[in-house]
Amino acid sequence: MNSFLLLVASVCLLGYGNAQLNPNSTQIVNKLNEVRSNPSAFATKMQTNYSTFAYNRWIVQSFIKNETYNYTFVTTEGYIAFQEAVTALSQSTSAPNLTYSSGLSSIGQFDVNAYNNRSTWLSTPYGVCDRDVGQRVSEAGTYKLIDQSIVGGINEAELMVVAMLIGDGDQYRRARAAILNPEYTDVGYGQANLTTVAPIYNFIWAKNFTCKNTCPNIPPTNDSYDCSLPMPFTYGGGALLSPFIGLLLVFLLVVFANI
Repeated sequence: MNSFLLLVASVCLLGYGNAQLNPNSTQIVNKLNEVRSNPSAFATKMQTNYSTFAYNRWIVQSFIKNETYNYTFVTTEGYIAFQEAVTALSQSTSAPNLTYSSGLSSIGQFDVNAYNNRSTWLSTPYGVCDRDVGQRVSEAGTYKLIDQSIVGGINEAELMVVAMLIGDGDQYRRARAAILNPEYTDVGYGQANLTTVAPIYNFIWAKNFTCKNTCPNIPPTNDSYDCSLPMPFTYGGGALLSPFIGLLLVFLLVVFANI
């Protein structure tokens, strides 16, 4: 049995552990929309499948590819937070489906990359290169509403969503509020599954997000982003090439200076 610790970041639940499977964007967004389309039905599913606690330990069975995986999460609040989530869902109304946004995922992925192998990830996960999430999204595109949630240590779509709905340790339950908020229309996320760092999923929620130009693909990396480099959010990929363009400009200046 795997035993993990659930910790709180300033917006959402953080857990630690090893992963058996990386869910894809379709699986995750489908689960988010399952909650939004019928919160009370999802509350019943949670009560049936995820309600086993022993004091502050949350005991979960997850079924992946016809195999059973057992997890024990050490929580801060125990069953109280779980029951609160079930009650809140039971009393919630439906919300329109979210649309997956590759642009928001690029921003979320950049955030994760920027904090790879940095101890400051846990203490300041929302300030990346001296920019908060609103500033970073504004550099990439336009939006009317924005939020960010982080969940770590869980790589199974439904269990990940359940953990965010519980929001153990976050007195404001902000991830749950984001999932249920009918104002949000778009969602994207970045992910890091490193052997040296707990798996991290960084969700960006938005209303009416549109990239300013063509959204670039920012892949996961094991390296930390150098904040002295230009931000990669002049979307269309131009800023991703900016270090090389900068070297080219220097080269041309040297050539012309010698003419």
